[in-house]
Amino acid sequence: MNFKTPTLAILVITAGHVMVGRARSNDDGFVELFDARTIRKWGTANGLNQLYDGPTSDTVLDAKAPLILVPNIHILFTLPVNESAAWIEALA
Repeated sequence: MNFKTPTLAILVITAGHVMVGRARSNDDGFVELFDARTIRKWGTANGLNQLYDGPTSDTVLDAKAPLILVPNIHILFTLPVNESAAWIEALA
């Protein structure tokens, strides 16, 4: 992943962590995840990709952290998501 400007994305990280926030790559081998929330429960019937347009009514998000640094080596994959009103409200 190489986002130079903060991009709304879901990151799947080693040890089973799934997080959402505004991701930006830095030059130190980390992804900066702003307004980050752990997705505790997907709340989907059709997998993680169902969250592209926003959380479902069954999605559970943990409390917001202003900034989390994630080492690139621990990111399994990244799903850029739609800048929908639902995600903007969920990350506020």
